Amino acid sequence: MALADNIHDSPVCRELNVVSIKGELRSRHLIELVTLIDEVIEKAQFREVCLDFQHCVLKAEDVMVGLCTQALAYRESGVTFKLQLPDNEIQKKLFAQRRVSPFPRATVQMG
Repeated sequence: MALADNIHDSPVCRELNVVSIKGELRSRHLIELVTLIDEVIEKAQFREVCLDFQHCVLKAEDVMVGLCTQALAYRESGVTFKLQLPDNEIQKKLFAQRRVSPFPRATVQMG
């Protein structure tokens, strides 16, 4: 059972190598998000992580700073990331304006 499965109000969930954010992403969710990414890489032994923001509403930029820092550290060890940006056009623009995808070697998919 993944960490976020026990937290009723959490927008963060995981299935195989996909970590999805479904709902409002706030600062308090950073630990859950990083923990699930760690599960994908360290426990399940995947070398590619898909971060699915399709249904995400970004409520705190600091979450993304922490996430990017963690992702960059994993990239150094050969892990690749695929980013699925929000379906909502306003949220998609917010992600782009805040340069939320600073992963030059990551695959970014638009909706």
